[in-house]
Amino acid sequence: MTDSEGLRCEHCSALNRKPVCGRCRSELVEPPFIRCAWKLFHHRKQVFVVGVLAAFGVYYWASSEIAPRTYVECKEHAARTARSNAAMYVLISNCSARFPQPP
Repeated sequence: MTDSEGLRCEHCSALNRKPVCGRCRSELVEPPFIRCAWKLFHHRKQVFVVGVLAAFGVYYWASSEIAPRTYVECKEHAARTARSNAAMYVLISNCSARFPQPP
């Protein structure tokens, strides 16, 4: 058996698969990754809720930063993203349809 197939006892160096050493009966210490996985499993509902809220927050923040809110911002966004003059005129006409033009 290799170390990847079991836990090595710190006291007697025996290789085990159980949470208690079969030779000296001392409790085996699991690797940090396994302990973290168990904690994540025990708190999986809370982690899921926090993950969903974080994803919603990131989506809301990104959409509010990208979408223009006024006609002027829409025109500036059209000028930045257009690759040709014809495309810019189409995007600006879309801005005119979405927002009332300023006086």
